[in-house]
Amino acid sequence: MAAGAALSLGHALIVERARVHAVVSGIALNLLAYAGTRLLLRGLYDSASSSPPIEGFRAGPTGRTGAALLARVLLDPVVLAAALAIAATPLLLARTRFGLRVRAAGEDPAAAAAAGVPVTRVRCAALALSGALCALGGAHLAYDQHRFDSGMSNGRGFIALAAVVVSGLRAGRAALACLLFGALEAMQIALQSAARGASRAADLAQLLPYVATLVALGLAARRGAAPGGGAAP
Repeated sequence: MAAGAALSLGHALIVERARVHAVVSGIALNLLAYAGTRLLLRGLYDSASSSPPIEGFRAGPTGRTGAALLARVLLDPVVLAAALAIAATPLLLARTRFGLRVRAAGEDPAAAAAAGVPVTRVRCAALALSGALCALGGAHLAYDQHRFDSGMSNGRGFIALAAVVVSGLRAGRAALACLLFGALEAMQIALQSAARGASRAADLAQLLPYVATLVALGLAARRGAAPGGGAAP
């Protein structure tokens, strides 16, 4: 989480101080993270692809039944933390001084600066917090897979970004969109297992989450272009 916060702070400084476009900085930092993790894997474990196996983190029953699996998911500390974050985010943005400053620094930075809000500092703090939370998701993924693999996120961060866009910047809607994308990913794993003998069908099944993401973004763009449309504040 500290590494994620540091990377996000680097992004903030590049955008705020050097005035580099946020998309350009984001692409560069993604490439840096991809290459940097491979370099660290090589230096620490003499492998450019994966770390040694690690003990997975498990909470709840250890059985393999559907009920045991559901219980492990619901009792997982990261799942509970995500549910807490979903409930707390709207309250944080609407009811706290920090949240109101974050909204002002994003929606109208000139007016916020005129009112005495340290816009750059607020933006850096918000980015550091978001980077730490994203890194927590990455650590959870590594524990779930029992090791770290280079490129193991496999585009999930961009799918999460699409969920935010589709949600109209509402925490609850974004969570529902993530659940939908996650269900599609689970479905493609099940379809791959069912179509193990048919390579083309298995390959097509892998596209499900990404096709759904593109369709959702297309619908969101169409809604925003419609008269009177647009994302909710």
